[in-house]
Amino acid sequence: MKKIAFLYSLPVLCCFLFLTACENIIEFKGKDKENKLVVNHIVDTKQEEQIIDFSASYFLFEDMEDWNGWDDPSSKWKDEWGLPPGGLQELPLEITVNGEPQEYYSIGGNYLAYRPGELKAGDKIAVEIDHELSGRVYVEETVPELPVILSVDTMRFFDSEMYSLFMRSLITIKDRPNERNYYRLLIRRKVLFDEGTKWEYLSEMTDYYINQDPALSNLVDQGMEDYEGNICRIFSDDLFDGGEYTLNVYFPLSYGSNVLKEKVDVEIELYAITESLYFYMRSIEQKWNSDTFSHPVRIYSNVKGGYGILGIQHPLIYRFPVGRSS
Repeated sequence: MKKIAFLYSLPVLCCFLFLTACENIIEFKGKDKENKLVVNHIVDTKQEEQIIDFSASYFLFEDMEDWNGWDDPSSKWKDEWGLPPGGLQELPLEITVNGEPQEYYSIGGNYLAYRPGELKAGDKIAVEIDHELSGRVYVEETVPELPVILSVDTMRFFDSEMYSLFMRSLITIKDRPNERNYYRLLIRRKVLFDEGTKWEYLSEMTDYYINQDPALSNLVDQGMEDYEGNICRIFSDDLFDGGEYTLNVYFPLSYGSNVLKEKVDVEIELYAITESLYFYMRSIEQKWNSDTFSHPVRIYSNVKGGYGILGIQHPLIYRFPVGRSS
């Protein structure tokens, strides 16, 4: 009986020995990458205030806590980058729109903001920093032309399995010819709730479905910033260059037994986005859909002398009322 018991446990013992023998400490012999300034600035032309996020890159084996905020006295920004006592606002930083310098101000932490006024297609935005330790960091982008929505056709349908009311939208757009164009699609629900004599207004992002449209990506993970912009709802004009195309998307109007008892408006926001913003969002999308065994994903950057992104999105907003169901 003892012999049988030993043979029965042998696979378990072998597995244990294999797992313990797999541990191996490998000495890193590569070259440390120098720390660089990181500038992240996504311009939304419908916003009055534009925000820039500054940080530093750090090497994989460094302690991230050493690179705390600009205003942290123990941060390496103070010791190694010679940050002025006044912080960000004393950096040799210039933000320009069509060559005109913009006044900027701190909004806390690593963030600066400025108000450039109304931005139009063709306006050029540039950010430049020339610091003795970081060197010259420069990036510029041009506001793209507005997208064109030719029509929006809608229909409702009820899903008995999900017990929800949906609206399908066929959004026909016109693409500009003889150039590469990139787009981003957002849908928002604007709801008025009747609370006695008081109406409450709510705006929320709609989790819309795109699995029936070949132009739109349909990945499981849409990126860490999806809550503010639905990163995966981006697409190029590869399938319809210079022509018309009808996007086929559908989204929930309401769930459960109290179907659409409130007033609802739907906003369709179609953005023209710069090529750099498209590739940046695509790289984030790829990163969040990779796994441990995938090749590393390099996050797209267009900042010269540093890392980060300056991207611009220029929206056309189409709003239509949905009303109530009976």
